[in-house]
Amino acid sequence: MNIGTICAVMALQDRCSHEQRQNVGEVLEEALDDLVRNPDRQGDPNFLAGSAVARARTKLNRRAEIAPTVPLEKVSEPAIDDSAKHEAVLARDAVERGGLTARDRHYLHLVAAGADSREIAELEGVAVSLARLRVCRARHRARRVWQEAA
Repeated sequence: MNIGTICAVMALQDRCSHEQRQNVGEVLEEALDDLVRNPDRQGDPNFLAGSAVARARTKLNRRAEIAPTVPLEKVSEPAIDDSAKHEAVLARDAVERGGLTARDRHYLHLVAAGADSREIAELEGVAVSLARLRVCRARHRARRVWQEAA
């Protein structure tokens, strides 16, 4: 990290420690991340800090446009019987983020949609026995991913 970047980081850290507004604090933290991710930038520390803040503000504005926040009055409280839904979400997340291949995820999605081995075999153009084998292996790998995640 060169001296200009170090000085810019120190200046942004100082600004961040005195900032009380949440949205400005988020911009400053994102700007700090930007400077740390690119430590070889050279130039005047004030220019580097200002550029990092501008890039961070742009990034956060784009993020806000893509994923607007949900107003609090529309959020429902979790019910007592939501545990099965939470388990399903956790399982789906483990399948998506786990070490499963695209083929395994494809077969698991077909099974979750209600397709049986014959329908999967027709869709994939393979023998029913091969479709059953692939579904069995995909389920086995998914169970292993789920157990490792839990």
